[in-house]
Formats: sequence, C-alpha cells, structure tokens
Amino acid sequence: MRTLIFITSRFPFEPGEAFIDSEFPFLCSAFEKKIIITRNVTLIKQKNIPKDVRLYRHNPSSSLKEYMQIPLLLLRNFRKTAQLIKEELHFRKGKGKKNGVFKNLLLLKAIIKSLQLRDFISDVIKTEIPQGEILLYSYWMNTGARAICMLDNIKAVRITRAHRVDLYEEEADNGYLPLVRHTFLKLDAIFFISEHGKAYFENSHGLIHDKNIVSRLGIINPLPFRAEINDSKVFRIVSCSSLIKVKRVHLLIGALALVKTSERIIWHHFGEGPLEDELKTLAAKVLGNSGVIEYKFMGRVMNDQIMKFYSENKPDLFVNTSSSEGIPVSIMEAQSFGIPVIATDTGGTSEIIGKQTGILIPVDFSTEELARNIENILYLEPVEKTRMKKAIYENWKMNFNAFTNFKNFINNIDTIMLSTRQ
Repeated sequence: MRTLIFITSRFPFEPGEAFIDSEFPFLCSAFEKKIIITRNVTLIKQKNIPKDVRLYRHNPSSSLKEYMQIPLLLLRNFRKTAQLIKEELHFRKGKGKKNGVFKNLLLLKAIIKSLQLRDFISDVIKTEIPQGEILLYSYWMNTGARAICMLDNIKAVRITRAHRVDLYEEEADNGYLPLVRHTFLKLDAIFFISEHGKAYFENSHGLIHDKNIVSRLGIINPLPFRAEINDSKVFRIVSCSSLIKVKRVHLLIGALALVKTSERIIWHHFGEGPLEDELKTLAAKVLGNSGVIEYKFMGRVMNDQIMKFYSENKPDLFVNTSSSEGIPVSIMEAQSFGIPVIATDTGGTSEIIGKQTGILIPVDFSTEELARNIENILYLEPVEKTRMKKAIYENWKMNFNAFTNFKNFINNIDTIMLSTRQ
C-alpha cells in the first residue's frame, strides 16, 4: 500500500489554492491511502474530495496551550535547534547574507512552527498507522517542507513544490526564507513550477542537484474550444487576481483610461481583496465618465464559473500587471480558451507567453505603454485574431494541460519512490 500525506495551506477549504483542484485527482489515483493536513482551522466551506481521504487541520498560529509548551518543545529539541541555527548562520554567512537580530528571531520562530507541525504530523501518522510506502508532500516550500524534513524517525519519501513567495526571497515576508539549505538536503525532490524558479534557486543558493525538477502546473478545461473571434460589438477585457498590492490592478485602470478607441470596451475583474474599495473608487474616478470604458468588479468567483464565463462571452484579451509571479494559473485558464494575454515579464511568465501567444511588457511598464499594447490587440485584423487564438490554445494544450503535466508529475514521484526501495 502507498500512503500520501499531503500538507497544504488551505486546501480543501475555500477560498485559496484553487490550483490544487486539477492536481489532486491525479494524486488520489496514484495512492491507496490519502491524508491531507491543512494548516488552516478557520475556513468553513469545503470542496468536494473523495470520501476515503482523511482530513486533519493544524493551527498555524500557536494556541495558548502551544505557547505555554514552547519552552518544553525547545528544551526537548535543544540540540537539534542549536544545530539548525548554527548551520543556517554559517550557510548564509558564506553567501554574504548575514542575519541580524530580527532575522535571527524569524529563524527561531520558523524552527518552532516547523517543530510544532512536525509533531502534529507525527501524531497523525501514529493515529493512521500507514502501511507500506509513505510520501510526505508539502505543496509549499515553507513550514510544511521544513516540518517533513524534521521527521527523522519516519521512513518516507519527502518532496515539495516551489512557487513564488516560498521561493523568491525578496517576495517572502520580511525578505527572509529560513532553512533553505537544510530543507534542500533532506528532501528527495523539489518540484519547481517554472524554469525561472529553478534557475533562481540554484543561482541564489548554489544548491544544484538533479533532484531539482521543473514540473509545471496545469489546468483542465472540459469546455469546447472555438477559434472564431467575438462577433459582438464589445471588446471584452478580463483580469483575474486578488486585489492586493503585488497585483497592481491600479495600473490597468490607469491604462484603460488612456486607450484611444471609439469601440465599446468592457473590463471584468475576477477576484477580491483588501484593496477592493480603493480600486473601485479609483475606477469610478478615472473610468466612470469616459463613456467608452465600462467596468465590472465580479468579486470572488469559483474557477468553474470563470471558465464558464470565458466560454460563453469569448473575451478578447486577458491582462496581468503583477510585479511578481511564478507562472500564473489564471493565464493558463485564459489560454485554454485561446484568449490573448498581455502580462509583465516576471518570474516564469515568459515560459507561457511568446510572440505568437501574447505580449510581454516590462515589470516597470508605464500606463501609456500598456494602453498602446491593448490597442495593438484591439485593432488586429480578424484573420490575425483567429490565427492567434489557435496558437494560444495549442500552447496551452502542449505545455499547460493538466492531463499531461500531472501525469508526468506522478511518473516522477513513482521513479523517486522506486529508487528509494533499492
């Protein structure tokens, strides 16, 4: 029997981690026993998962009881904690990244959180008593990955994915990702979602090994592809992201105000976040009286409903203005309908957008530059739009189709697990 112990941030609870939806069925088919440990105890709405999946929730914020037990936790793990700190400081010093007092406190906090989750995972294993081979899989290269690497008394294969905030140190909270080397040494594989991410990791840390593997995400689109262009009198623009600082939706609003056209444009944004009121106010001020640009903040919409919207409304353009990305799943979804994309050249975005499938713009683009690129798509000849839609769809089908990418991911896991038996 093979057992999967899958550590997530929120999945299977909503909202968040929607990109796991496409991957999880492939994991379920590859393992007889499935256990999810999610680091969230507040969300209520749960996605549909197979009935035989065992679900545990671990509080990532220490309870009062855990706070009181921290001195005992550190005392029990004094030697390990001291060794981790020593190794971390030596490694960072060798890379010219000395820790100050604040980062040392963050390091200690990361160790404590990882030890707490490690003990929780250990208790789950004692409860479930898995037989045969075990795969410990952390979806993020953060606390979950560090915790499974501290389970010294468990025989298992240990893997993680690496995305963006858990990979690019400048994007992490407080600009620090603790215990990267220790995690790397203990893992059997790190699956990067982009070539850019793998190169960043190896160049930044000097941790080069064949267990660093590029394994792209993918999405499933069961809806039919239609190459014909939108024959309505509306040029429909869509964007999809949380309304947070890094997504820079305000720049899209500014650019839309500068688009020179007499055609009717409707912009739909899918997603919510702390900047929602501020961005709605800005849109009302900048676009409200234009007479040409209409806009609709759609709020939080489930992925299947977004896909249905794309299928029924045939948007003409998708725009991503983020300052930092891995490879956006939102772009994969748009490409699965042949929608042209304008996006910033950050992270692995250049691996999904080429000259035949959209337009890459610099991260520090101007609103005027984005406006002109929107016009470039707007005024394409119908035959060129149809050609582009076909090329975009083929790019998705060849490179970001879940059936292909996640089957390859499972094959990689099978190979790693087989090698550990020998």
